[in-house]
Amino acid sequence: MAWELSMALRGELQKFLDAEVKAGKRAVTTVIRRRVNRLKNDLRRQIRRAGLSERLGKTVRGDTYPRRGTSLDAAGRVYSKALVKNRPGGVVDLIQVLDRRTIIQARGHEFLAIANPKVVQPGPGTRGFPKARSPKDFPDGTFQFRPTRKANVGLLVKTNDPTKVAFILVRLVRQKKRINIERAYNLAIRGIDDDIVTQWERAEKQVMVRFNF
Repeated sequence: MAWELSMALRGELQKFLDAEVKAGKRAVTTVIRRRVNRLKNDLRRQIRRAGLSERLGKTVRGDTYPRRGTSLDAAGRVYSKALVKNRPGGVVDLIQVLDRRTIIQARGHEFLAIANPKVVQPGPGTRGFPKARSPKDFPDGTFQFRPTRKANVGLLVKTNDPTKVAFILVRLVRQKKRINIERAYNLAIRGIDDDIVTQWERAEKQVMVRFNF
């Protein structure tokens, strides 16, 4: 191309190409950072609208990689820091519990079943989110109910090994509005390719002006 020959003669072709790549890195990183913030803020809004605390909402965090600088391979991560150690051992993510909670009937009451990760492994999910397992996923007779000293808490233990607690049961007094992580994720990534192209073209125009094109 004529402009390539012209720039090569002026010794600026490499500078131009470097500026093009830099513009692309900046465009991709900017869009990823923007979408990460969108997903994080959407989940925080859902938590507030569900009547839950502002403090719980702030446990939803978002990071963009690389943390500093820009990259054509920029990536983002939104995650929860609402991790609570459950009594039999292991860790429960309260945000995922709100998103994928399982309601079961036991002893005439409704309970929220929280899987013990040391005994019940999550199943394959969608969009990178693991699917919480439910007592309903297992054959009848796999678990048996065990009461505790607290009236609002029960346990489901393995029938063939009662020492292993598979699910912690928390009696429901009032159901909160559901947190929908997958819906927020789909909204956050919708049109992301077009957004990157638009951002890249905008940055490219600045490069063209810089090199008098």
